[in-house]
Amino acid sequence: MRWRAAPYPQSRLIYAIAHDITDQKLREEATRSLSSSFLEKPYESADLLAAVEKALSPTRDRV
Repeated sequence: MRWRAAPYPQSRLIYAIAHDITDQKLREEATRSLSSSFLEKPYESADLLAAVEKALSPTRDRV
């Protein structure tokens, strides 16, 4: 979760908003993992490119 908050001293309140960044973090981890695989085995780049494309494509079955 990423949080943002803004204080409103005149009303003695703090308004906060949370953003779910789970998908973003999963994509970043997949990219790091696939990048390290590419560096170790560049001869498999076609398979790796397909895996990256699949990992980064938006999921249609999620709400």
